[in-house]
This record gives sequence, structure tokens and C-alpha cells, in this order.
Amino acid sequence: MNQKLKTTLFLVFVIPYVLVALPIMLIWLSVESLLLRIWFWFNHKRHGRDVILITSESPIWSDYIRENILPRVENRALVMNWTERRFWRQDMPIAARAYQRWSGEKGMVPSVILVRGFWKIENFSLYQAFRDYKHGKQTTLREIEDKLLSTLRE
Repeated sequence: MNQKLKTTLFLVFVIPYVLVALPIMLIWLSVESLLLRIWFWFNHKRHGRDVILITSESPIWSDYIRENILPRVENRALVMNWTERRFWRQDMPIAARAYQRWSGEKGMVPSVILVRGFWKIENFSLYQAFRDYKHGKQTTLREIEDKLLSTLRE
């Protein structure tokens, strides 16, 4: 079979699949996003929680987060421990999906997801800031922390 025929057959079979699958996938992502927002609104937002704090038991940041960030957000946060993520699917499957959907930056831990209103979601990834902090550079962490706290006050 020559190359032109192979290409034609490939396109004949792939294009219809893409034309059907792509809209279905886009619709699913939109519906999923809407359902996650409704879930968060009814289970957390209406009770005053608008923050998802994802942390772990890393010696680099666990003490810092426990002492400096958690006290400022704990009354309005759903706290998820990355170290225990194997239990997320059974203990909090929808929260795990919300984290996967909203985490941005390939789900770097630690991070703070702020659900502002119904449609606006902001992600504050602290991973790189803590890498800098580990090497004695505190500026990035302080800047992100200040931005997070000022956004929480709005």
C-alpha cells in the first residue's frame, strides 16, 4: 500500500472520530466543572469555606505551613494531605477530583486553591517558593504568602 493511500485511510477513519469525540469531551469537561462548583458551593462555600489547602508531611514545608499558613485559613479551609492521597478516592472522592481539576501547574504540592464566587478559582502554588526557601531565599515565599493573604481579605 502506498503512502498516499495510507494517509487517506487514516484521515477517513480519524477525522470522524475526532469530530465526534472532541465535542463530547468538551461538553463533559464543562459539565464536570459545573458539577464540581455546585458540589463545592453546597458542601463548603455556604459554610464559609472557600479555600482548599493541599499540603504534605514534607520536612521542607510542613512545619512552616502548620505554624504560619494554616492558622490563618483553617476556619475557612478544606485541608487535604498529599501524603495520604491514596485514601482520597475512598474518603473524599469529589474533593480529590476538584483538586485534580483546579490545581493547575501539574498539581504541585503545597498549594492553596481559593474559590472566589462561583466561577473564579485562583491557585497559589507554593512548591517553587518552598524550594527557594529551602536554599535560604525567602522572598518568593513571602510574596506569595502576602498575595494570598491580601486576596483572602478581599
